[in-house]
Amino acid sequence: DLSDDPNDTTDVDLDNDGDAEDETVTDILSEDDVIVYTGISPNGDGINDVFVIRGIENLENTLEIYNRWGVKVFSMDNYGRNDNFFRGISNGRTTVLSKDELPVGTYYYVLEYVLDTGERKNKTGYLYINR
Repeated sequence: DLSDDPNDTTDVDLDNDGDAEDETVTDILSEDDVIVYTGISPNGDGINDVFVIRGIENLENTLEIYNRWGVKVFSMDNYGRNDNFFRGISNGRTTVLSKDELPVGTYYYVLEYVLDTGERKNKTGYLYINR
């Protein structure tokens, strides 16, 4: 019933299938189609082994990942292209040795990217590594 009148009991068939029992479908759209998934389990089983950012592979971008003390443990330009992914291994400064597997825990990312329109955007948030 789409009427504001509480006494109007007329049902409306929104999906035109012959009955008034219509499903509600809601599309949740990101403002720019870049979606960040916040968990990885880089244990070699082929499931969630890399940090996935949907929609970033065709955009100019830079990704940085920091540990809880603010030490940069990973940095990559053009993330998501040519198998360039974060796999829970540091490529950061010498306090965290390159090629060391990072411990289980929460890390923080800073993603900067440029849309096809030329607009510069950024996203920040957390990701969790579980081995």
